[in-house]
Amino acid sequence: MHAQFLRDFMTEKVPVTSAMDIDVVDSSEKGVTLKASIAANIKDKGVAFGGSLFSVASLCSWAVVDFILKQHQLAANIFVHTSQSKFSAPVISDFTVFCPTPTEEEIAVFLGAFNRKGRARLTLAATIYEGEVLAFESTSDFVAVRK
Repeated sequence: MHAQFLRDFMTEKVPVTSAMDIDVVDSSEKGVTLKASIAANIKDKGVAFGGSLFSVASLCSWAVVDFILKQHQLAANIFVHTSQSKFSAPVISDFTVFCPTPTEEEIAVFLGAFNRKGRARLTLAATIYEGEVLAFESTSDFVAVRK
């Protein structure tokens, strides 16, 4: 259900996702997985553009926060507060980004703060592998503010 919402959201509200050829693989209690083609995100060196890797990773992590809030019937504006990225290897083929759902304890702390203060922060990490090698990781603090 959230996967279809996410597809519709990307189409309607984030039109650049079409140009970047981003699609939803899965959105569930385990986390969110997005994929993108190298053809739409390649730079002159024949590898994926770093900005594309970061963008897809940010969207993937944002979707995890959105999924958690929707599971609890909460509405919020979600944005990246801070982010740190590590580029470890070139991405030379179509790529998949995965952001796991936080632990139950992390979710409970996040929801507790959100319910008390109307805003909360959650740290998430999204990863991209090139074959078996970790090629990119983005660790970001997302903030949700009650609508």
